Order: sequence, then structure tokens, then C-alpha cells
Amino acid sequence: GEALKLTIPCTKPLVSARGGQEGMSATISLHMASNIIAVQSSSHKIESQTNGTTATISMHNKDNLNVTKELSLLIGLEKPYEPFALLESVQPSGSLKPSSSDKSIMLCCFPKIEEDTEEEPLLEYIFLIDRSGSMSGSRMDQTRNALQLFLRSIPFGSYFNVVGFGSRYEPLFPSSVEYNETNFNKAILLASTMKADLVSTDILSPLRFILGQPPLSAFMPRLLFCLTDGEVKETAEVIKLVREKAGSTRVFSL
Repeated sequence: GEALKLTIPCTKPLVSARGGQEGMSATISLHMASNIIAVQSSSHKIESQTNGTTATISMHNKDNLNVTKELSLLIGLEKPYEPFALLESVQPSGSLKPSSSDKSIMLCCFPKIEEDTEEEPLLEYIFLIDRSGSMSGSRMDQTRNALQLFLRSIPFGSYFNVVGFGSRYEPLFPSSVEYNETNFNKAILLASTMKADLVSTDILSPLRFILGQPPLSAFMPRLLFCLTDGEVKETAEVIKLVREKAGSTRVFSL
């Protein structure tokens, strides 16, 4: 059920003047806006008495020797989300009595927020992988690991493709395919075995290939992730092309 958690820090057990440990002994009074059903503690041995909206919690030193962790109380309430207000009188400096005119009020409300049960929208994921010679060694090792992580994170039912590029480009599929077990296995095999064997870096051609394909659906946004070391040519033309297709494809460079 619903419960309120109250935590009180405790740094060390009390120690008597004779050197013997006395443990922790305390009495706590609770005043809540709703009727208190029960009070429990997962950290200390306590005794509790409830009476409507009030409760008294007692702790005895003999039951809590060597307990240094924080005191944790779970307070079960009959109506935990019922709005309530607290009114407090301000005590003027140097006075022993609260002022009858200076008061403060705190209003607590708990809005009911409906859980969003709508499914996440399906997306089209395209991974553009730099396989030029400059990606050899540890760079390609990191790229293989990153691509496998991406592939394992795609929601089932989405569409995806993997395109390697260098002096030429090599798409895994002619166009994006549905993310299912069969296509996933093909992509994982490529991700685990691909090499930096496509010589130079021509990113413009594969971008034209990818962005030249119309989106699969107006309701399926397309995300393009480019994994490269950044040593590409024709930077101005690449930026221009990406900007022209920004309405249908979001491009991320990693």
C-alpha cells in the first residue's frame, strides 16, 4: 500500500560516562492530516501507538545497541493524497509566546497524474559507419562496440539500416528494413566483423544515397547516426545537404 517514509539521520550510538554503550532511546510524536493506519521501521526496533491522526513512537536503548544507521519510519495513512494545510504562528524575537497576528500557512496538494500508457512512436534508424583507412585499430574496435550497443537498443517494430562508407559505400540492406530477429542477427554479424577496409573518406555519396530515399512514413521520423573520426572532405556540401533534408531526417555525428 501507500506509505510516507520519514528518515532521521543517526551518526553514532550513545556512549555512557562509564564507557558502556547505551544505544538509542527516543520518543517521537506524529501529527498527520489523515488517519494513521500503522507505523513501522526497517532500521530500528520501535513500539508505536496510533490514535486517529496522531501516533507516538518509542525506542528503547536496550533494543538498539550499536545501531548507527539512520532511523527510517514508514507511516501508513488512510488518505495519503488528501490535500491539507498547516497553520503556524510566528514567535517574535525575544518573546516566549507566538504572535496572534503573524502567521504562516502551508498548503499541500497532490494532483492526480494519469499514467501515460501510449506506446513510444516507432522510428527509422540509419547508422552511417566510417570504414576508411583512418579508422583502423582502436577506432574501429570502439566503433564495432558502439554499433552493437545501438543495434541492441532499437525497439522491435522500428526500421533500420547500416551503411558503411569509405571510397565507396556499402549498405547492409537496399533500404531500411523492419527490426526483427532475422535482420538483427545480420546486422550484429556485420557489426562484429566489419573492418576499416574502404580506403579514403567520401561521406557525401552515402549521404546522398540515404537522404535521397523518401521517409518510410510521415509518422515515422528518421534518425541518422554517423560514426566517424571526422576526417572527411567536402564539409560545406555535406552541411548544405543535411540542412536541406532537416525536415525529414535528424543527423547526429559521433
